Amino acid sequence: MEINTKLFISVICTSFFTFQLLFYFVSYWFSAKVSPGFNSLSFEKKIEWNSRVVSTCHSLVVGIFGLYIFLFDEPTKTDPLWGGPSLANVNIAIASGYLISDLSIMILYWKVIGDKFFIIHHCASLYAYYLVLKNGVLVYIGNYRLLAELSSPFVNQRPKAVVIGNMDLFSSLTLSSSPHSACRARPTIKTDGTVFRIHTKAEGFMDADIPLELVFHLPVNYPSCLPGISVNSERLTRAQCVTVKEKLLEQAESLMSEPMVHELVLWIQQNLRHILNQPETGSGNEKCTFSTSTTMNDGLWITLLHLDHMRAKTKYVKTVEKWASDLRLTGRLMFMGKIILILLQGDRNNLKEYLILQKTSKVDVDSSGKKCKEKMISVLFETKAQTEHKRFLALEVKEYSALDELQKEFETAGLKKLFSEFVLALVK
Repeated sequence: MEINTKLFISVICTSFFTFQLLFYFVSYWFSAKVSPGFNSLSFEKKIEWNSRVVSTCHSLVVGIFGLYIFLFDEPTKTDPLWGGPSLANVNIAIASGYLISDLSIMILYWKVIGDKFFIIHHCASLYAYYLVLKNGVLVYIGNYRLLAELSSPFVNQRPKAVVIGNMDLFSSLTLSSSPHSACRARPTIKTDGTVFRIHTKAEGFMDADIPLELVFHLPVNYPSCLPGISVNSERLTRAQCVTVKEKLLEQAESLMSEPMVHELVLWIQQNLRHILNQPETGSGNEKCTFSTSTTMNDGLWITLLHLDHMRAKTKYVKTVEKWASDLRLTGRLMFMGKIILILLQGDRNNLKEYLILQKTSKVDVDSSGKKCKEKMISVLFETKAQTEHKRFLALEVKEYSALDELQKEFETAGLKKLFSEFVLALVK
């Protein structure tokens, strides 16, 4: 028994100092390497994140070790009640060292991570582990309890544990995997940042759940700048979607320099009903048109896109028209033989948001008839509108039987040079 006592005390002390080292040194270094934006977090956020990192490491160690003991440690399995000297005692000692370490950190930074219920939990657990190690009973039960720690790495990715940059990826994965979040999140890494496409539900009128499709475009320098946000729902009008988007952007401004994707999703789930109760700014069926008297110094941009094909043409065209209307974009959707071009005019941010929708939405079908994303789109040209460029009043769908008809369309719009440099190359 004396040998066991010395062993347990040694393991507890080693565990304590190891987790202290993880909290004060290793977590700072590792988090800064994984996400450069970690260094810009406030002191309180760093404390909270480091606490979660240590908790995750502890959970993985005792959880995996406990699973091995549960399956293969013969002394523990032979006599679950009394047991004998076994690896399960060592695992409980490791957990005890972590609990003492976490208690000290929690008390030291009480204003940041202090929680009386965690204090009660840790003290009760330490007392139970003390009885197990001192009397050598119920070791099997104590180790079985530690198997629950395998869930902690997932719990630790909840919104308060998310830090900027790559850490938003953990947040999206949690949204996807949590059975209570009613969310499906799909991150896409691109050269100009990361796009999160999230399907969720929020309570609307009459306590009815409203499906929402939220698209967040995180630029490379996020979260120092706001993400691009797109909102779509088959249950909401265009004006309501615009209002929801504006409210999300307002909320995002209050979270500048902090991770916000998960926070914004949770916020809209809690506040959608209140937003919809506000008076709408316009009718959901009205068309977005622009006055011809508007000058060209309002930040108008022009983008020319090329599509390789459209299998589900009718649905595809309706989707493009809806996006253009929602984002206040005008221009032409042009068909000539196998050539498909989309010429868009509008605010540059809205054009970027359109591209996000175009690349991340299932707008077409593949050869087997299954819905698929647009992977064969290319941006041929993008520039700020000049005075000689025609201002389109709406998005029109046009078909041309000959190349000269298509050329005339570009010339009428003041885009003759654009046609010569980019469109003719598609014909050859």
